[in-house]
Amino acid sequence: MTIEIAMPADLPQIREYDRHIPEDRLRHCIRQGQVLVMKEGSCLRGILRWSLFWQTIPFADLIFLDCPIRGQGWGSRMMAHWEAGMRQAGYSFVMTSTQADETAWLFYEKLGYRQIGSFLPPEQEAPELMYGKEMCSSHE
Repeated sequence: MTIEIAMPADLPQIREYDRHIPEDRLRHCIRQGQVLVMKEGSCLRGILRWSLFWQTIPFADLIFLDCPIRGQGWGSRMMAHWEAGMRQAGYSFVMTSTQADETAWLFYEKLGYRQIGSFLPPEQEAPELMYGKEMCSSHE
C-alpha cells in the first residue's frame, strides 16, 4: 500500500468515499494538496482530507478506510504520514474531531490526541468532540 497526495484523476474514486462536501469543493481540496489517498496498486483503499482550522491549524476533516483493512494499522499509518507532512511544513499542532457516539475517539487517543473541547452542531444528535495533538520536531 502506498500513501500519496491525491491527483485530479483520483476524484471519481475519492468521491465514492467522500460525499460530505460538494464535488467542486472536493476538487479544490485535491488541487490544494489537502487530500491523501491510500492505494493498493491502482485501487483506492482509503482517504484523508484536511483543511486549516482558523486558517492556521491543520485539521483532519475526514479519514476513511475500506472496511476490510480497518484494524490493521493502516489508519495509524495514514495519520502518521499526514502528521509528518504537517511537521515538515512547520506546524506545531494538529486537530481533528469525531462525534461522541462514534468510536473514533479511541483511535485518536491511541495516537496521542487529547480532547480539547466539544460542541453540538445543528442537526447533529451527539456532541462533536474536538481533539488536538502537539507535534514533536522530527529530530526528537
